Amino acid sequence: DSFLLRSAARGLPVVLDEVGVQSLENSPWEEAAYVRTVLYSALMNRAGGVILRRYKDLDVERREPYFLDPWEVAVGLADTGGRPKPAWAEVRQFTRAAAHIDLKRYTLLPERTAVLMPAERYEPLPNLAGLYDPRSCLQAYIAAKEAHVPVAVVRESDEFAAYSVLVVPSVFDLSEATWERLAAFVQGGGSIVFSYGGGDLHPAARDLFGMEFLGDSGARAQLSLRVAQPEMLGALTSFDCPLEVPHYALLGHGGATVVATDAKGSPLLTLNQAGQGRAVFVAVPIERALAQGDPWSPPAQAKHMLRSVYGAVARAAGCGAPALCDKPTVEIAMFNGERDDIVLLLNHSPEKLTAGLTLDRPVASIADVRGGQPAAVGGVSFGVPLAANGAAALRLTYA
Repeated sequence: DSFLLRSAARGLPVVLDEVGVQSLENSPWEEAAYVRTVLYSALMNRAGGVILRRYKDLDVERREPYFLDPWEVAVGLADTGGRPKPAWAEVRQFTRAAAHIDLKRYTLLPERTAVLMPAERYEPLPNLAGLYDPRSCLQAYIAAKEAHVPVAVVRESDEFAAYSVLVVPSVFDLSEATWERLAAFVQGGGSIVFSYGGGDLHPAARDLFGMEFLGDSGARAQLSLRVAQPEMLGALTSFDCPLEVPHYALLGHGGATVVATDAKGSPLLTLNQAGQGRAVFVAVPIERALAQGDPWSPPAQAKHMLRSVYGAVARAAGCGAPALCDKPTVEIAMFNGERDDIVLLLNHSPEKLTAGLTLDRPVASIADVRGGQPAAVGGVSFGVPLAANGAAALRLTYA
């Protein structure tokens, strides 16, 4: 939902509609978890508001033409008598939490990292970009979120000046003008993470990424990584994992630093200093490969590689995670105030966990935004217990 919200945002408020129970396939508690996730995600990603789908179940006569399908009738937040279901309790709890966040006093950290949605995505068939590009961008967005980097979604035609990092995930083709704009973006101090999408590479890539493109070696059934330069792009580790990658760019030396290779020594990750900025090249369409793979069990090593690269590039550009978190499934949003901050945490895992947070300055205490006794911290790190698909809204005071 937040990816669609970010994609739809064009500098105007976006309201999420039709939020609520959509079918009878889930238990009342699963419905409540869904509503909770959407509400908190909306607040954490700059939604202008939320319209819930239905307050009460619909009571109609049990005869035609008045009778409606139960899938359309029994999907309210309360039953026909007004007795609330678990989802309604989530709405009330979220409302109380949101009411204690004064948006005139607290400001959500700006998103200076953006996933670029290419214009080819809107081309009709037989162009396949419309099928693959949105899914690749979604995987890039998820990886940035798992790296806890504040991230937006921009179109190829949008201005790039508001951002410090652009992620260009597994695209087939960009316009000549866009390549010129990307080169100017990096020369001016911006950073780019570009994943090879297949086919010929634009000539401008040679100077931008500091390497020679020698062709496409084709599909591979396994992704291998061997670290050549530790810590240059995060905490990368060598691995071999089963992942069908449709393309692999063969690269020759052109001045860029080879950060990682495949099992045979062919460059997989390169880093080039171009002007005042940095350009990272990924030799495989990693986001597309993850999107086309098993959605229930994606290779953990490949996902770790992607979020490590995104997080390291954003951190080097000065727009990394507002707080380090040891759980990639926990989404973080930081609202800055003059004397204290508010942090929202949303657990996207179906299991309860404790999220370990580390900030760049000592925290004196934490407290629920709705009130209650503050808990003393007295350090830069603390843990936050979260229920399965649970959320927390905390006020941080600093030492």
